[in-house]
Amino acid sequence: MRTLIVSLLVWAVSFASVRVMDARAPAESDPPAQIAVVPILMYHHVGGRAGRYHVPQAVFDWQMDYLGQNGFTAVSIEQIAVALTGGPPLPPKPVAITFDDGWRRQVTATLPALTRNNLRATYFIIYSHAERYSGFMNFDQLRQLRDAGMWIGSHTVSHPHLPGLADKHLAFELRASREALEAVIEQPVTTLAYPGGAYDARVMRATQEAGYLAAVTVRGGYEQRSDALYALRRFEVNGAWSKERFISLVEAPFAPPAQPEP
Repeated sequence: MRTLIVSLLVWAVSFASVRVMDARAPAESDPPAQIAVVPILMYHHVGGRAGRYHVPQAVFDWQMDYLGQNGFTAVSIEQIAVALTGGPPLPPKPVAITFDDGWRRQVTATLPALTRNNLRATYFIIYSHAERYSGFMNFDQLRQLRDAGMWIGSHTVSHPHLPGLADKHLAFELRASREALEAVIEQPVTTLAYPGGAYDARVMRATQEAGYLAAVTVRGGYEQRSDALYALRRFEVNGAWSKERFISLVEAPFAPPAQPEP
């Protein structure tokens, strides 16, 4: 606890002079946007009664089994960003699985179904909650996820409403969380989930300045674009959905076009 507080104070001083710069406006000569069709799934709690933020354990297990048995390949948010900017293309039927906040139960509730289906997921962590609150992951659990092949992303230092922050505070929330998580897992942290899905043009510019490759929102949609790397779209998975609704969501972008009637 003392180490956490001291570290955050040091970062606060370090970033007191950070100034968010304006991003370059698109030029007419810029190449056309690249597009990738990828469903990005957003979860919060796994276990408990079905609801908007709670997916029952049996339902989650079935969903991961479905993905694993029907040709889906789990990709990271970074892989999507790299593919959109000239890197290796995504595999057939890509899907990104993400978990917000870093709840402790996410570790035991999600890893068995993911690993038995050869799936990987991204966990967006609120840094100040780790090692501090009992309901959230500790650092050993973050390293456990890393060792299991999962990806760690940032959900900021303290989960504030980012558009309402002053520039210096905004820069601190973004950069300090990334660097602190990197120190814990000893791997780059390149992606961000906006707390509450709240962002604007200034927040996107600050996210890029803080060293992230991409950020995800809570706006639904399959089309991920190279000119919107800091506004990638995600679908919130509701625990009350039927199996048919989940299948329709993940299969829709890969279904063959309907044949016209003769």
